[in-house]
Amino acid sequence: MTNTTTINRLRLTVGDCTLEIEGDDAFFERHATTLETMVARLDRAPSAPSGRQGGGGGATSGRGGLAGTGDGATGTVEFGEQLGGLAATATATDQMLLAGLAAQRASGENTFSTGDANQLLIEQSVKVGNPSQCMTNNLKAKRVFKVGNRYRVSRAGEEHLASLLSG
Repeated sequence: MTNTTTINRLRLTVGDCTLEIEGDDAFFERHATTLETMVARLDRAPSAPSGRQGGGGGATSGRGGLAGTGDGATGTVEFGEQLGGLAATATATDQMLLAGLAAQRASGENTFSTGDANQLLIEQSVKVGNPSQCMTNNLKAKRVFKVGNRYRVSRAGEEHLASLLSG
C-alpha cells in the first residue's frame, strides 16, 4: 500500500502582488490561524495605488505594499514577513535594500544608515557578510542614493523590491 499525500495550493492576489502557498493538509491545519489572520488583515487594509498608475507621485505613491508600512511603530512585523517573502533569487544586497526601506520608513528623516538596515536584519536572525559592500552595490545599481552620510531608497529600488516580492 502506497502512502499518498494531497498537496493543496492557496493563491491570493491583492493588486499587483500574488502570494501562493503550497502544502499538505497538515501544513494548512498547522498554519490555519495565521493564514486567516493574514487574509483578514488584507481584507481590512485600504488598497494601495500601483506604482505603474499615473498620479501625483506623492510620498506614498506605489509604496503601499513594501516594508515599514504596518501599524507598528517601526514596521518590523511587516518587514519580517516581507523578508521571508523575498524571491529565492534575492541576494544579501536585496535583503539590505528591503531592510533599508523599512528603516527609512521608521525614521523621521526618511533616510537610513547601513547600520540601521543591518540591525533590522540581525533582529530577524539574518547575518549579512559585508553590509557596506551591499550598500555600495545598491548605490551603483541606483537603487539607493546618498543624502548626506545616509541613504534613501530610489524609485528604481522600490520597483526592484516589488518585483522580488511579487515573483
